[in-house]
Amino acid sequence: MNVIDSVIQTSNQLIHCHIPDKKCYGTFIYRLHTVADRKPMWDQLRDIHAKTNGPWIILGDFNSILSAGDRINVEPVHQQELADFQCCIDDIRIGQITKRRCQFSWSNKRDVEDRIYSHIDWTFGNPDWFQIYAGIEAVYMLLGVSDHSPIVLNTEGISMFRICRRLKMLEIQTKNIHKEYSSIDKKLENLRIKLETIQRALNDDYFNPILIEEEKLIIKLIENWDAVQERNNRITEPEQIQQEFINFFKKLLGEATYTLPGIDINIARDNPTLTLEQQQSLLNPVT
Repeated sequence: MNVIDSVIQTSNQLIHCHIPDKKCYGTFIYRLHTVADRKPMWDQLRDIHAKTNGPWIILGDFNSILSAGDRINVEPVHQQELADFQCCIDDIRIGQITKRRCQFSWSNKRDVEDRIYSHIDWTFGNPDWFQIYAGIEAVYMLLGVSDHSPIVLNTEGISMFRICRRLKMLEIQTKNIHKEYSSIDKKLENLRIKLETIQRALNDDYFNPILIEEEKLIIKLIENWDAVQERNNRITEPEQIQQEFINFFKKLLGEATYTLPGIDINIARDNPTLTLEQQQSLLNPVT
């Protein structure tokens, strides 16, 4: 199944493409940091809007807020910072797709005094999108070790978030089947579960100093154990290295065979060949 069949337009801040499975268009955003740098992007979205006929979804990291309530624990938000985004939304006639779960999509994950939460990752649709896919929701997942919330779309009437949860429960129920489930895997799984619990609590108490410190500690532990796991996955045993070489050259040169095609003797005789002296030199011991 091809999710995307053609890329229509690209820039340093967006990729616009056709999505055949949903018979729609999608624009994926990764915006630059300053108001001035983002201005060309708004014009690009206006241009795409003028050329697009049919359902259109726009999502990603806009690095912009739409209202003062989309960011907390910083200096007051100025209207100038919001104006370009708001005007573009009005001009291209898009609306926010129903949002679930996390209120804020980004955090710098610093200490209490310097910690910032903001909603800068957005999911929008045009009128044709809402006419056909009105029931689709955007689920903002917990941050995990990232500073952005992954956005998961409900595309089949049952949210992918629910599917992920069911798969996770199935994994927990069947993990005893895997006899070689490593201790590092267990540590990482337990740490990620603990991180999820902490971040759920932070969603109700954004500036709890104890939870913030615990989150920072758990993220550091996950990063450390991830590094250990990566090192352990490297081949170090001589027998493993030997087998890896054998497998590599088997793929490169092929397997042994009982019959080999012979050379054309006439071609061999009619072309330059080694002299008798050269043939004898090949038999000499290597020094």
